[in-house]
Amino acid sequence: MSGDTETRLNSSVNVLPGFGTKTVQALEKFGISTVHDIIYALPMRYEHITTALSGDRAVLAGTFERSMIVRTRQGKQMYQAIFKGEAGFFYGVWLHFNRQFPDSLLNAGESYHLYGSVTRYNGVLAIFHPELLDANELGSVRRIYSLPGKLSQKVYQKALDSAIATYLPQVEETLPETLRIAYKYPDIHDSLHTLHHPQTEANAKLIEGGEHPALLRMIYEELFYLQLRLFLRKQSYMRESGLAFDIPHSMLEEIVPIMPFKLTAAQRQALREIFADMKSSYQMNRLLQGDVGSGKTIVAFVACMVAAKNGFQSVILAPTEVLAEQHYHNLSKFLQGTGFSACLLTGSVKTKDKRQIKEAIAGGDVQFIVGTHAIIQDDVVFSKLGFAVIDEQHRFGVKQRKALMDKGFTPDILLMTATPIPRTLALTYYGDLEMSVIDSMPPGRIPPITKAFRELQLAEMFRYVEEHLNDGDRAYFVYPAIEDNESSTLKSVTQNVKNVQRQFPKKRVGLLHGKMKADEKRQMLADFQSGAIDILVSTTVVEVGVDVKDATIIVIENADRFGLAQLHQLRGRVGRNDKQSHCLLVASSEVSETGFRRLRAMEQFTSGFKLAELDLELRGQGDFFGIKQSGMPEFQFADIVRDVDIVKRARADAQAIVSSDPHLDDDSNKLLRTVLMSRWQDEYELFLVG
Repeated sequence: MSGDTETRLNSSVNVLPGFGTKTVQALEKFGISTVHDIIYALPMRYEHITTALSGDRAVLAGTFERSMIVRTRQGKQMYQAIFKGEAGFFYGVWLHFNRQFPDSLLNAGESYHLYGSVTRYNGVLAIFHPELLDANELGSVRRIYSLPGKLSQKVYQKALDSAIATYLPQVEETLPETLRIAYKYPDIHDSLHTLHHPQTEANAKLIEGGEHPALLRMIYEELFYLQLRLFLRKQSYMRESGLAFDIPHSMLEEIVPIMPFKLTAAQRQALREIFADMKSSYQMNRLLQGDVGSGKTIVAFVACMVAAKNGFQSVILAPTEVLAEQHYHNLSKFLQGTGFSACLLTGSVKTKDKRQIKEAIAGGDVQFIVGTHAIIQDDVVFSKLGFAVIDEQHRFGVKQRKALMDKGFTPDILLMTATPIPRTLALTYYGDLEMSVIDSMPPGRIPPITKAFRELQLAEMFRYVEEHLNDGDRAYFVYPAIEDNESSTLKSVTQNVKNVQRQFPKKRVGLLHGKMKADEKRQMLADFQSGAIDILVSTTVVEVGVDVKDATIIVIENADRFGLAQLHQLRGRVGRNDKQSHCLLVASSEVSETGFRRLRAMEQFTSGFKLAELDLELRGQGDFFGIKQSGMPEFQFADIVRDVDIVKRARADAQAIVSSDPHLDDDSNKLLRTVLMSRWQDEYELFLVG
């Protein structure tokens, strides 16, 4: 793109007519700052101005007969106008009116077209606060945009149309002609113009159904450049010279005796794939997926042990101190008698201890380093880093991964997630990574019984807990908020801990949430683990990293506010022994029927992979992880559930281009280089490095 064109398109929206300072500020908070932004912000829906009564809004046409002002039961005045149409009389009703409007606009015997939401009033059709249309507007398509605050559609669309008329010709083509011809896509100008001005109802319906060539072009382009970016990143991994680990059979025979249990077939297959990467001279970048309790961690420990036996250090990076401490505890048991040592480095480690730990890491005295973000700080220097495990990796972004790689030695990287990722989502977000899946559970695990309750069934839920909470067993009560908030209906731990104590007066109840000090959290979890506490009332801080074998019941309040994937993660806190466990989901008082059906799906399915597919279908890709992930692309046009076939086509096309021209050096790919630099200039090195 030429600099002048880019500058003009990047002009603030304040250059457009009708946009004052407050409007500009409101639009900026809404994600529309520049002329480019407003041109690319598509309508959220279209309205077809029709006399058909099949939709929410329609036109009633007739002659004006008479009007009257009546008083409502509440003592307010209401203006009623009676019209006569082909099908009989109908009303136009205004609750807000004055001498100038609408009375001065209505003349007896003249024809009018009233537009709005059609209802019934006094037994006949009526429109409250109708819009009076010109006859030439019948049959037209009206655009409706998502707007901030009180900004009117009329003011916004006038400014937008000015932008389209003045600046749209300056938008440069971003999709190569070969691809446009192959798929019969329109050029960028025709596409954007059609999406803002579909002209006909048929076009509008095709756009809303995701089938119009103008929208298909925008969807394809968005997905194509994302896939191109992923393949370039993957290509960079192949160029990056990594460590070639020696993994003889004799080494594996030495590791087998320290295994706490026999590996499943799925675990062994995952290790074979990991070992193949470790033995190659390229840097490994592999994502290990596995359901809650499937045994991903032991697979990671074995891979780290192989690195240690090759003389290299390993890092295990966790998003929370709770999870890091859990890994450290389990790893320490795993390493007993091996001659290798582990350390824990988190933000709450005392300054004196941190200094000693960092010295041990730099001197090579410790082979396994477990911790949180504290590991990737600049002052942490490794002696010989060779392997890195990033757990619950969707909570980390590309920058954190790069910071770890920049420590020196180009370590092999194993990313892990207990949130099973549907294939389409995996290809879209993680297409630069190799995939391994552990899709079976270790023998002896009994799936939890899951039951969904409505808010009105709270007493029944508490009785259920009382019946099934045997001596020696423990229970979680999980709430979404820490404290009550007047603007929110979410239940809080601080208010409900008292209620739980009243319900179970003979049980010892503890409280855990994210605002507590690290030492307090650590002690509370230790008390729950040891049995000093029977019931732990907590926020979702227990979602990962808490492993209490005797916990057999988990109650999740406001459960409809969570995604299925997160509910499944929380459910994984129980069922960790040979006893029958129970997961009780309590819906909010205002839960919709659709929301409650989602919870009933938890009763039916125990597979995280099946639930992940449902979650993606029901909630969409934006909410799948329940959090905003650093480095995650947000789609403006694409919906990967709807557009799965386009994902596959875009991926195949991007792969073919990178395979034939790994550096995009050919003149035919000049446009691709330009667009990539334009869209990802700030992170260009990052997505090449990964």
